[in-house]
Amino acid sequence: MYSVGCGLGGKLGHGCKNNKGTTKLIEHFLTLSFNPVSVAAGTWHAAALGDDGRVCTWGWGHTGCLGHGDEEYRVLPTVVQGLSNVKAVHVSTGEYTTFVVSDNGDTYSFGSAESLNIGFQVRSLFYHIHSCKISTMI
Repeated sequence: MYSVGCGLGGKLGHGCKNNKGTTKLIEHFLTLSFNPVSVAAGTWHAAALGDDGRVCTWGWGHTGCLGHGDEEYRVLPTVVQGLSNVKAVHVSTGEYTTFVVSDNGDTYSFGSAESLNIGFQVRSLFYHIHSCKISTMI
């Protein structure tokens, strides 16, 4: 997988926050033995679906939208450990949200809960930093 453009927050996945004017291979996928088959790019972060059902996220982690249990940015693709028992078949990103659909139809989300963006209200908080199952296919 290649990326190009604005590198703010590490959202290009090259290990830095620099802009790239030409396409560049995201080499870290090789280190992870991760073969991306689909990608979703939000405003500040990205998510990739691997051929084995794993999910990687990277970029600016504001409101927990990367699903790693914090709000830190990641300049390299990082496997979402909270989904280690889930075989994902689809990923989608929004401005500060990420959604993952599993092979059995369960839907997981993390990130901004403002205006119920992630499918549920999180007490008085406006974000959720851990992946959370929000629905089950019937």
